[in-house]
Amino acid sequence: QLPSPGFPAKFKIRLTALGLSLAVRPWFYTLFRQALSGFKYTALHKDFDSFQYTGFQGALGCSLLKRAEAIFADRELKGNLLHDALNHIKRIKLPAMPGGCRIVFNQFPLLVEDAKKRAAVVNAVIRSGVEATTLYDRPIHKIYSDPCYQEYPNAEYMAERLVLIPVHHYMPAKNIEKIAMHIERAVK
Repeated sequence: QLPSPGFPAKFKIRLTALGLSLAVRPWFYTLFRQALSGFKYTALHKDFDSFQYTGFQGALGCSLLKRAEAIFADRELKGNLLHDALNHIKRIKLPAMPGGCRIVFNQFPLLVEDAKKRAAVVNAVIRSGVEATTLYDRPIHKIYSDPCYQEYPNAEYMAERLVLIPVHHYMPAKNIEKIAMHIERAVK
């Protein structure tokens, strides 16, 4: 059985939830992007604390479950809008959108064919007023020291070119065309 968190851990959980709820709002992210960038994960997590869920986390989870379908529908809609807006842009690769499937994006992924232009694409999305991220700088097989190290060229290709765009409910759909315009300029 996991231990119960003490007061400092419970306080940190509430503070983190508050910080995340603000950080995903585009107006807040735009104003405080420089300060928030220091809190972004740029490396794979190797250590973390394990505790029982608190009552606060349970209540938060139950609240989100009640709104889950609306959240999923909004993410699906924005992912599809982004795909349609970016589909004509050369020099980027978009995810396949198989028919008959419901794709509920956590984030919208795209690959920049020229790895040297990835930073320009990230900055272009940020200039449009929306956060963008690159996830990790290396694929997992290069992060851990693996005694059975093998080459995984597709993972390396993707790690050097991946850009993730949020599709959560605070990301305004009206920004999608603006994002596409900025990305198109960045990859030329």
